[in-house]
Amino acid sequence: MDIESILVTATVETDRIILELALVLIGAAVLSWLAIVAKQPMIIAYIVCGVVMGPHALNWIQGDDFIKAISTLGVVLLLFLAGVVLHPRRLLQLFRKSTPVALLNSAGSPKPFATSKASSSSRRTTGR
Repeated sequence: MDIESILVTATVETDRIILELALVLIGAAVLSWLAIVAKQPMIIAYIVCGVVMGPHALNWIQGDDFIKAISTLGVVLLLFLAGVVLHPRRLLQLFRKSTPVALLNSAGSPKPFATSKASSSSRRTTGR
C-alpha cells in the first residue's frame, strides 16, 4: 500500500465522520426546535434524532466507533449540564431525603429473596 492510497482512505474516512457529525448536529437542532415548539422535552427530540438517523431507519449514521464516541460525548455534556443547573444546596437536600430511603431499601432487599428461596425449596419437598 502506498502513501497516496492511505491518504485517500484517511481523507474519505475523515469526510464521512465530518458529514455524520454535521448530520447529527443539524438533526438534533431541528428536532429540538420542534420539541420546544411542541412543548416537549428536548431529550425526546435527541432520542428521535438518533432513531431516525441510525442504522435501523434512514441509516445515515453507520460507523459504530463514531456512534460510541458521540454518545459518550453526549452523556458527558448532559451530566455537565445537570451539574451546572443543580445548586449544591439543592443537591444536599436531595441527598438528605434520599439517603434514608436508599438505606431502608437496601437493608430490606435481602429478605424477600431469602423468603422466596425458602418457599420455593419447601414447595419442591412438599410437591405443591
